Amino acid sequence: MSSQGREGKAPGSMLLLLLLSCSAPPAPFVTSASSGLRFVSSSSSLHLLPAVLKHTGRITLEQTLRLRGGDSNDCNEFGGYQVLNNEMRESFDTVMKRRFVFMQSFLIHGGVSGLFDYGPIGCSIKNNIVDAWRKFFVVSDGMLEVACPSITPHRVLEASGHVKRFTDLMVRDETSGECFRADKLIEEFCDVDLMKDAKHSNETRREMMMSLKARAGSMTIEQVEDAISTFNITSLSTGAKLSKPLPFNLMFKSTIGPSSGSSVFLRPETAQGIFTNFKRLLEFNGGKLPMTIAQIGKSFRNEIAPKQGLLRQREFEMAEIEHFLANGETGHVEFCKMADVEVCLFSRTAQERGEAESWTTLGQAVEDGIIVNQALAYFLGKTQKFLRQCGIKAIRFRQHRATEMAHYAQDCWDAEVLCSYGWVEVVGHADRACFDLQMHSEATDVPLVAWEQHQEPRERRVVQATIDRALIGKAFRARSKLVVEALEKFAEKEGEEALAFQKGKEEGAPEALKLRVEEEELEIPAACVSFKETIVREHGAFYYPRVVEPSFGLDRLFYCSLEHAFYVRGNDHERTVLGLPVSIAPFQCCMLGLSSNDQLMPIVYEIHEEMRKMGVNCRLDDSAANIGKRYARMDEIGVPFAVTVDFQSCQDGTVTLRERDSMEQVRVPKEEVPQLVRSLCEARESPDVSWAAAKERYPSV
Repeated sequence: MSSQGREGKAPGSMLLLLLLSCSAPPAPFVTSASSGLRFVSSSSSLHLLPAVLKHTGRITLEQTLRLRGGDSNDCNEFGGYQVLNNEMRESFDTVMKRRFVFMQSFLIHGGVSGLFDYGPIGCSIKNNIVDAWRKFFVVSDGMLEVACPSITPHRVLEASGHVKRFTDLMVRDETSGECFRADKLIEEFCDVDLMKDAKHSNETRREMMMSLKARAGSMTIEQVEDAISTFNITSLSTGAKLSKPLPFNLMFKSTIGPSSGSSVFLRPETAQGIFTNFKRLLEFNGGKLPMTIAQIGKSFRNEIAPKQGLLRQREFEMAEIEHFLANGETGHVEFCKMADVEVCLFSRTAQERGEAESWTTLGQAVEDGIIVNQALAYFLGKTQKFLRQCGIKAIRFRQHRATEMAHYAQDCWDAEVLCSYGWVEVVGHADRACFDLQMHSEATDVPLVAWEQHQEPRERRVVQATIDRALIGKAFRARSKLVVEALEKFAEKEGEEALAFQKGKEEGAPEALKLRVEEEELEIPAACVSFKETIVREHGAFYYPRVVEPSFGLDRLFYCSLEHAFYVRGNDHERTVLGLPVSIAPFQCCMLGLSSNDQLMPIVYEIHEEMRKMGVNCRLDDSAANIGKRYARMDEIGVPFAVTVDFQSCQDGTVTLRERDSMEQVRVPKEEVPQLVRSLCEARESPDVSWAAAKERYPSV
């Protein structure tokens, strides 16, 4: 349907008021010379730009900051990152496929959306990211690591709230039956609408489209339905009418064994295995808190219509941390190391007001109440350091609005990375409070609690139940044990109501206490129970620990690392390079002979063997291609160093060592080169063992 046709429909008053109230104040516009598209400036912020980045050529952070009215010098904080334009994306995709870094699964059978295979290079890079993550978090912070099964019983995820609440809104094309994720469909509709009219003659509509897109992910089912009706949103595939939005549970369901009585799911997150093992983990840790548990493993989500390649998969790898805090504590012992770290924050308030992100230190953000506590802020800082270690430059932390918060979270900040798809969530940081431990405790009657020893005894008023078990046994027989437990819980948790019942009983009012036992409401005869308030002296108390959770999407981190590392030499799109950090490169070094001459190859094999003995991950390329092509092949998969044996090596025992990004070369004695490469890879940023130091020590070529 045409743009005019959509505008001819009178907008619903409720949604119109919502969008206008949420829109940023009118602001000046600038025009992209390359495309004629216009962008809102100061008030719209970076989060409104990614939708059109790929349509306007290569746009730097400096340009986008200028468009929003920010200081162009701020782009230095992002390392001058440049988003890949269409031509660069095509080159990137070509390299990924040609070198089998990653590819859609089962392609010879037509492929399956949301499932991907990693080739040897991709697998090596991803494994190196996992190893780096484990060293940076688990080893560095003294965390405990566990591994739990992917198959999770129904009752576990029912207790955690995932069975009822782990959903996305779905709409269906009423003609073809094709299903769409509602918020993504609305976002695509807004993109198409904004791109259709480059002049944006209807400024009010443009404002509404920008605001509608920004809020699509946090809309309620009623607001989604209203938006579809108001703007006459139809299927982007056929133009057909859409069904009403319905919640779709994202978990894969199955059964255990030949009978269908035992329902299970493939886990949507790794965290629940940690929570259900909390009691054993606390014992292992000597009963002490804080305690930090990590887990790396597969998770599964039955995405409605997965797009964007590795960024939205149905099977993916997660690395999650659950940091359990002592009673009343919200700090972190290492926070002083992160307090001065500068971060780009996009707070909930800024989003609602249409304001831009802001730069501040983590210490200041906690002091100002922007980040709720030090523990959460600590992991934001730790995450930023790790992402930068993986070569990622453009990072911001976006706070969830109240309507998009996960059912278990009290506060949540996503570490988002800017890439050709826009701002992409890579790491979620949630303050889960004690939700999970409490829910599993209530579902199982196993107290997942910690003990706090008081320095001095404390007095506490409690309500106690005196139960006539004989009468309960006669009245309820097989269910008597459940009734007794329910009465004790009622006294503990509903003390005021229990005392009110007792008062009525003494005044002759109540005949029975109505109590729910296993989803059935029972009437307990008044003679069976009495309640009284008493004072107890306690030397300690049990409590549910608060939990702070950083959750890493390793596949998204892998993809963003590749995009941020990708560049071409000069303007030659045939000479592509993956400038990966040494720590995550698929190979640390490659061994080459200038040619396959019989004099050279024994030296190549000798040095290659020494490299392997020293633990250097070295790739041998003994093909017949010329040396320039072999260098290029190693550059495009991110190998940082190359050792070449030439005819001079036969005369003086030296070889050339080449550095990938600068293409500079030095001559090194063949006996020293394995140790030098190993030192360069392990030292990374050490000034004593660096490429600059190697150039000073050895003659350049």
